Amino acid sequence: MFAVSGCTFEVLGIEPPARQPGDASVTQDLAQASEDLGSSPGDMAAAPADMVMPADLFGCVTVAESFASDPKSRWSLLQDATWSGTLGRVRLNTVAFTKAGGIFLKKAEVTAGFDASFRYSATGGTGADGLALVFAEATAPNQITVPGNGGGGGEGWKIGYVGNTGFAVEIDTYDSGGGDPGGNHVGFMKLSDGSHLASAELSASLRGTHLVRVRYTGSHVTVWIDGTQALDSALAPPAASPTYLFGFTAATGGLTDNHDVWDFSATIGPPGCY
Repeated sequence: MFAVSGCTFEVLGIEPPARQPGDASVTQDLAQASEDLGSSPGDMAAAPADMVMPADLFGCVTVAESFASDPKSRWSLLQDATWSGTLGRVRLNTVAFTKAGGIFLKKAEVTAGFDASFRYSATGGTGADGLALVFAEATAPNQITVPGNGGGGGEGWKIGYVGNTGFAVEIDTYDSGGGDPGGNHVGFMKLSDGSHLASAELSASLRGTHLVRVRYTGSHVTVWIDGTQALDSALAPPAASPTYLFGFTAATGGLTDNHDVWDFSATIGPPGCY
């Protein structure tokens, strides 16, 4: 980080003026610090792998998790999810019928928004149901349910998150009917009932291996797939900045795929952080 948390400095008894994230002076300081480090302020890939940095003076939290090393000290694996040291990634579910799994950070963050990126693959099966980047209103992973694991079919459409509180950005590779706009779409989802608050059907297949970036401000969400904007939508902002647990879920039903994630990084906090 570019500030030392918990330290207050005074020079000759003069208190420096208060600054907010996004102030020009803050941006300049970040730029200077990043130049010293050889990276750009928003370059999440430049952060060390496999760490969660505490909030800095401006409330910005940095998470960087390659999943190359065992993540269990920092993340909780739920239901069918497993970590593969050979692959250096988390397999959220195996390529079998009615499987669901998830992985969530053990530490919750109070945030108005975030800018995150990750890589995923959806391969090896017959093409369902998908995976999601989830930010659930919870303070511990044991408060999160992952529906559909071994449930006897018919729950793959829940993609492992429905029934919780919060939001998700889903990568949906199967048309389950109901509110789905199609079988190859990106959606911004309400966790409690799986309803689409925004969605976009894409022409390029979401199966295979892809890089995703998500920027969420509370009142707007933008999603890029492999560098191309896939979803851009205004949202009704939440009444307050909730405490979120960040993680991933995935599921299969009568059709299947392995759903893997790796190379996750995020800057979490007020808009001036990202």
